[in-house]
Amino acid sequence: MPVLRQAFESLGFTGVTTVAATGNVTFEAGYEAVRTLENKIGEKMVSILGYAAPTFIRTPAELAEIAAYEAFPASENEPSAEHNIIFLSDLPDEMFIQRVAALQTSDNQFRVYRREIYWLRRKKPEGTYFSTVPVTKAIEMPFTVRGDRIVKLIAERYMK
Repeated sequence: MPVLRQAFESLGFTGVTTVAATGNVTFEAGYEAVRTLENKIGEKMVSILGYAAPTFIRTPAELAEIAAYEAFPASENEPSAEHNIIFLSDLPDEMFIQRVAALQTSDNQFRVYRREIYWLRRKKPEGTYFSTVPVTKAIEMPFTVRGDRIVKLIAERYMK
């Protein structure tokens, strides 16, 4: 994703890399506040894409913790299940956590921890997954969803 990499470099970031075609970018920045960086990147994305693309920054330490967090015991896992992590812009309040908890079904489990929602998605008997529409309605704030494999891949880059 050369365009994305160039956009970040034009903002003065160094060590810029993109991760496959996921829209994830790793970079090094000075000591600006995270919100300042997110706003700066968000403005740049509007100028490039023509629309707002919410931006979520996590430090290497946060990514390592997110990747290592075991939201679901092994007994709840099965080979066909997908593990997703929903990144939030802000810490959720109690009402938010209750809305997410109300989404739980036998096929979908959610765990809210810090600024992430860990989502275990099991295939339904007919072979499909839970729609993301109820999740979008419940969250009511900017978010993005990534598979746990990609999050672990990004975290591993920093643990070396």
